[in-house]
Amino acid sequence: MNNKINEGIKTKILEEVKKGEKTIADLGVENSISSKTIYRWIKEAGETSPSYWTLRKLKQENRALKELIGAITLEMEKGKKKGSF
Repeated sequence: MNNKINEGIKTKILEEVKKGEKTIADLGVENSISSKTIYRWIKEAGETSPSYWTLRKLKQENRALKELIGAITLEMEKGKKKGSF
C-alpha cells in the first residue's frame, strides 16, 4: 500500500490550514488523512507553524474579549435603566 500523499493535496491542505476556516480534524476527515499527519506537515513547514498557532490564539482571545465586552455593555445598560427611574 502506498502511503505517499500527492504534493498538490498536501499544499492545498496546508493552504486551508493557513486560512483557518476549517479545523485540522475536519480537513483530515475530508481528505482521509490523520490529524497527526497534518500537524507534522505544519511543523515541517516551519514558517507556517508559528503563524497558524498565533492566528488560532488571537482568534480565541478575540472571541473571549467580544464576550467580555458584551457582558460589560449589558451590565452598563442595566445600570442606566435603574438610574433613570
